[in-house]
Amino acid sequence: MTGLENLLSAYNGTAPGTTIHSVIQNILKNLDTVNSMTIYELAEACYTSPAGISRLVKKLGYKNYSYFQKGLTDCISKYEHHNRLMPLDRIPGDTELPDYFMDTLGGLLENMRKKLDKEKIRELAGAIHDSLRIGIYSYSTYLAETFLQSDIFMSGKVCDIIQQEKDIMEDAGQLGSRDFIIMLSPNCINGTMTGRIIDLIHKNGARVCIITDSYHLPGLKLADISFVFEGVMHSMDMLVLQTFLCIVDLEYRRLYIDQM
Repeated sequence: MTGLENLLSAYNGTAPGTTIHSVIQNILKNLDTVNSMTIYELAEACYTSPAGISRLVKKLGYKNYSYFQKGLTDCISKYEHHNRLMPLDRIPGDTELPDYFMDTLGGLLENMRKKLDKEKIRELAGAIHDSLRIGIYSYSTYLAETFLQSDIFMSGKVCDIIQQEKDIMEDAGQLGSRDFIIMLSPNCINGTMTGRIIDLIHKNGARVCIITDSYHLPGLKLADISFVFEGVMHSMDMLVLQTFLCIVDLEYRRLYIDQM
């Protein structure tokens, strides 16, 4: 997860009207000047104290304000390929944008349809059913994760969605033999610790399913279950992986929820 996505996640996860929501909102409104602002100047712009900013950046997982500032500034300066649904400069000049988008997405979904292994999907649903706790490691939370999470809870199991890589590492180090991890690893996110995370999962006796758009993902061959749908290395690939996760949720619900 990038520094900006980290900040947006915290913003979306706090109630409007609260102090922290207001502070983050003001940071987001001052993105173009954060790189040149001292902690005192940012605190003034956010109508809070330097101590309040310091607490916030530590809550976001940064060592101090300087690390937060650098992470966010680097992200903003590189706000291009992986932060866009699809790079507009790749669209031919004589092609309408909606047509190009739909054609590209249609091709990705058709590729997914051809590679769907229905028996393996049922195997994944069974693995979820046989586990006491399910963790979903996803660098961005869409509705598909929460659909699956709610159905898993409906079946009497615990399901946690974990996004930030440091939190994922911490969770992976505390797993047990009855835990099962579903890991969404799109190439556009490019998590740096994927191989180490998988090692930690297995070290503690847990199992892992990887859903990705890259055959070259570190540790892919070590996964207990894996699904690979070749993408175009755009954030659009996330739409395909999310669509697949919806299919998994439908299968799990059909087999283990609606018959209860």
